[in-house]
This record gives sequence, structure tokens and C-alpha cells, in this order.
Amino acid sequence: MVSTTHVGPALLLLAAASVVYLRHFHPLANVPGPFLESLTELHRFYYNFVKSGTHSLQLERYREKYGPVIRIAPNEVLLNDPEHYETIYSANTKFYKDPTLYSTTGPDTSIFAMTHNEDHRLYRAVLNPFFSRRSVLGQEYIVQRKTDKLLARLDADSDRGKPTEIGMGFCAISVDVILECSFGAEACWNMLDREDFGVWYNDVIRSSASIMWLLRFASFLRPVMYGMPHWLARLVYPVSAGIMDAAKVITSYVKRVVSDIDAGLVPKRKTIFHTVMDPEVTSSGDFDKSIVTVPHMVDEAVVLIGAGAETVGNAMTVCTWRALLDPEIYKTLRAELVAAFPDPTQPVDFLTLEKLPYLSAVVKESLRLSYGVMHPLPRTVVNMCSFLMHRDPSLFPYSDKFDPQRWLNPDAQLVAGREKCLVPFSKGNRSCIGQPLAMCELYVVLGRRFRKSDDLVLVDVRPEDMLYQDYFGAMHPRGQVRGYARESWAWLEGAERQWEAEWKARPVSSLQVTRSAA
Repeated sequence: MVSTTHVGPALLLLAAASVVYLRHFHPLANVPGPFLESLTELHRFYYNFVKSGTHSLQLERYREKYGPVIRIAPNEVLLNDPEHYETIYSANTKFYKDPTLYSTTGPDTSIFAMTHNEDHRLYRAVLNPFFSRRSVLGQEYIVQRKTDKLLARLDADSDRGKPTEIGMGFCAISVDVILECSFGAEACWNMLDREDFGVWYNDVIRSSASIMWLLRFASFLRPVMYGMPHWLARLVYPVSAGIMDAAKVITSYVKRVVSDIDAGLVPKRKTIFHTVMDPEVTSSGDFDKSIVTVPHMVDEAVVLIGAGAETVGNAMTVCTWRALLDPEIYKTLRAELVAAFPDPTQPVDFLTLEKLPYLSAVVKESLRLSYGVMHPLPRTVVNMCSFLMHRDPSLFPYSDKFDPQRWLNPDAQLVAGREKCLVPFSKGNRSCIGQPLAMCELYVVLGRRFRKSDDLVLVDVRPEDMLYQDYFGAMHPRGQVRGYARESWAWLEGAERQWEAEWKARPVSSLQVTRSAA
């Protein structure tokens, strides 16, 4: 039997040996980087979980100190040279997603969480037609209809002397669009019709995203967090109960699709899930058809809705905030839109909007400074991140400045280099499948918003409200206090249980705008 008096020294010796190995004999030992991060994940856990998603800010400091190749974890290297991006994220890359991250960032069976490239390629081939440019053009009417609602809401609020939380409105558009595209109009949550634009969903996404950092550091907690009974979840972590209820609602939608297909019912418009779960579609191709189950489709829907809510909404928020801060940008953008659509009653369509050079430059700059996914995207042991790519000082001098002229520079080679660095949707065969739909939303919503009026003004928005923190995706820091809000899932068809949560005077940053009274 080993004496207990020897346990302490033995553990110290083991720790010392581990330090020596990691610093001097590990395969990454010669890669420069901060001392603590080469030994443990604690440093990253501290900044992301304890300090609210601020590790990405550390990465920018590391780039200045250590250069283009940095060891940021015991088994992880961050690359900062844009030339590496095509190698790691190209369509034919041999690098695959690191399961230590992607098993904690979302449901296990979704396309987003698939780690091996060949499995992903075969499954994505089934989804691609729905997200193709042709398909998106066929669904533009959904985006236009949702935009009608947001513009009408802004006018109504202004008429009664009330500012509009348009930042939340932009997220609401994204949620409503992806739900209608996924399951049909009858399943849309109609966030745009709610007084607070369904702000509770932003809290659910933020809270579930923050838990990701805990689960990545302590993966053994995952079955506990996601396997606890609903009643216990409400006591231990109320927001997780909201996530469970959302999954129940989405499960009811998926089951309805299965029921329609089994009954031979043909929907008025084929949705994403009518397409994926159609036996005629899944009978062809070589991918593993066993994944097309109700639980898998629920995972898929949760990821699609969550991804669509924040990324597109953030880009619209950045655009609106920056344009209204700078009268010259606002004036130039609106002049281009009025010239393209001189009759205020004529349709403002996506095909025309995407050809407008200044609007396109504004959209690119909005995507650059909203980042998409801030967190490095690990492919085995190497990764890069949009946050650093979009702030590369060699291509984007004064990178915090919102400057659409960057994209209109007469130096074609310089602009091409910037285009290569613009990766809000990632690139290659693992890029965001919803990019075409997202771009349609950006052009239509922003184009119509700035064509409609020249008298929008900001209301009580501070620069610090519009910063971003790393919750895998970019999210605004806590800022303005909104007061109490009571929400219930009872208004969602198919909900089995009410979910009522009293969010106590929680601060939420958004973007308030109104029409000028002048």
C-alpha cells in the first residue's frame, strides 16, 4: 500500500513532468505563445466563461506579441496569415473539425457538428439545393414580407413617439424567415408581431452559448446538463428549461412533417425539412440515411434557427448604427438607393440591390465588423478566426473604422486581398450553408430600410453597447436595462407545457432608432 504521505510529492512530480513535456518535448513545443496557455485550458476558460467571452481580445494581443503562428492551447495552434486560410478551409482540405469543440457547440447530429468531411459532404449534398441561389430567389417573397412588418413597426413606433429596438427587430426577422423556410408559415413564431420582438430568445441563445465554455472545459458535465429532467432544469438553470421547451416545440414541427409525408400530403411550398425527410430524396445518394430521424432533424432545426438569429441580425445592426453615426455614409447610401429606385412605390428587389456598388461595400463592411463567428474554428490542431482576419492591420488600416470605401478602392489587388480576408461565413466545404439566404436578407432589409427614409436617428446608443463578445458567435455585451418581461411558450402551437420566466431587470444591449421629429 502506498503511504498517503507520498501522494502529495508524487502529484507535484507528475505536474512538473507534465510541464516539462508540454514546454520542451511536445510536438508544438517550438511554436511561440503564452506560457500558461501552452499548459492548460484554464486561461481560455477564465476569459470565456468567467470574463464573458473576452478571449478573442487576448488573441489580438497575442498576434502583436508572437506573430502569425501562435500556440494558444496545449494542442492548438492559431494561424494569422491570410494565405493559410485557403489551405485549412478549402473545399478539398484534409483538415477536419475538432470534436473537442464541435461536440459542445451544438446538438451532436446536426450538419454543423459533423466532424469528418466526407460524411458532411454527402449529407450537405441533400441540403444544398434548398439553399442554392435559385431557391433563395424563389423565397425572396418571405424576406420581403417580413421586411414590410419591420418597416411598418418602425413607422408606428415613431408616430407614437417611441423608439424602436431595431437591433432586436433584425434578429426577429432572421428567426421568422428561417422558421418559415424550415417548416412553413404555420410554424413561424412571428417574432416581428411581438412588442419586444421576442427578446427572450436572445437570452436563451446567449445563456446556452455561455454554457458551451463550461462544457468544453468540463465535458463530463454534458450528459448531466442535457440529460436532467425538465423539472430539475427549471430549478438548477431555468434558461435550460426554455431550451428544452423550444426543442419540444420544434419536435412537434418535425413530427408534423413526417406525418404529412407518410400521408402523402404535398405542402403548398416545399420547406427545408419536407425536402430532407422526403424518402424520394434520401433514397438517392450515398450518405448515411440512418441520421434522417426526428431527433436528428430537431438538432438540425435548433442549429439553423440559432445560427440565423444572431449573425444576420448583428450585421444589420452594425450597418444601421455605423451609417446613422456618419451622415456622409447615410447620405451616400440613400442617394444610391433613390437613384436605383426613383419611384418610392416600386418594388425594391434583391437582384437589383446586390448590383449596387456602395450598398455592397456597406454590406461587406457590416459583415467585417460583425464577424459572424468570432471564435477560432479548429480543424484538428490548427485554426484561424474571423475576428483576427477582419482586423488584419496590413489590409484594414484603422480596422475599427467603418469605411465602405475600403471595398471601392481603385487598387484591384488590394481589394482582392480584402475579399480573401472577409470570412464571416467561413469558406470551403464547411462554410455556412445559409449564406445565400443571409445575403438576401441583408440586401433586402437594409436596402429597403435606407431607401424608405432619410430621417432616422439613434436613440441612447453608446459605442460600448455595440462591442462584441465571443459566445462562439458574436454577441453584444450587457448594456441597457430593459426591465421585466414575461414570456410563455403557450402561444406556440404544439407546446406541451407553458414556459414562463420572469427575467429580472436584466440589461440587454440593442440598437434603438426612431425617425427625426425635425
